[in-house]
Amino acid sequence: MSKSRINNEARYRQLLESYGADPSKWPSTTAEELRDWTSGSEDGKAHLQAAEEIDLLLEQQFEPRKAPSHLMGAILADASKLQEKQNAFHALLQIFSPKPLSGFVAAACVGILLGTYSPNILSQNETVNVDDISLSNITIDWGGESTNG
Repeated sequence: MSKSRINNEARYRQLLESYGADPSKWPSTTAEELRDWTSGSEDGKAHLQAAEEIDLLLEQQFEPRKAPSHLMGAILADASKLQEKQNAFHALLQIFSPKPLSGFVAAACVGILLGTYSPNILSQNETVNVDDISLSNITIDWGGESTNG
């Protein structure tokens, strides 16, 4: 036997194992070749008969089951409830989003760093003492005006 014929027979056996003995289930591209092999060769006839026996056993063992008629409606109803829950979660996440909070925290950190490492950024030459504020005219005026009577 030639190598191509051996390869073809191996492919035909694999097709019979995959698709079974029913010719309507065979791929249309190789169905004619597969029919020729199963009708013209003893090996092909033996593999076809084995595939028919396996198909018969599978049909006897596993009968097709239909889903209950209400199952699709129940699944769709559950899917809509799940979608509503997901929408509520996304709405809640949009209300309490961490994005604005992270901007506020970043601005506060920049402010603290600027205040710590550059205390004289606003008034570089002027220094204000606590004594100057307490002895100013405004403070004395406030004290004088706060009499009862």
